[in-house]
Amino acid sequence: MHRAPYAQAVRFFVLIATAALLVLAGVAALAGGGVVSLVGVVLLAVLLGVAIYDLVQRKHSILRNYPVAGHLRFAFEAIRPEMQQYFIERNYDGRPYDRDTRTVIYERAKGIHGEQAFGTERDMAEPGYEWLLHTNAALDPPDDRPGYALAARTARARTTWPCSTFRR
Repeated sequence: MHRAPYAQAVRFFVLIATAALLVLAGVAALAGGGVVSLVGVVLLAVLLGVAIYDLVQRKHSILRNYPVAGHLRFAFEAIRPEMQQYFIERNYDGRPYDRDTRTVIYERAKGIHGEQAFGTERDMAEPGYEWLLHTNAALDPPDDRPGYALAARTARARTTWPCSTFRR
């Protein structure tokens, strides 16, 4: 697939802008701009060094395709939980995959640990949730329990025994 020339310029805009600002700051420093121009030259030179490193590294394709600007993605990803709790959805509300599932998929694709602990972030006491709770000391069921009884019988069994369904 052939890319339009402007797509490359947009992709490397921050790199080009950093180089241009470095030249301008260098000219200003040579023209007697003082300490502020020298600090600007040093900061822009460091930023340009980061951009060049991003172009040659092979670990993160985001940084290789968008040098310097790709670091913003990682910065926003770092502050994501704080932003999310105020403005965006919970970890399990996303569609088509929630954030927890997407994180496991990304980790497995990168060969990092893709394990996730059992448990939930959801409010299980909220109406509408049903679950079975394990116990080692089960109580006898009450005689007036709701539900209905069924008779179960297999083809080999000669007897019928009572059973009930969990959900109605």
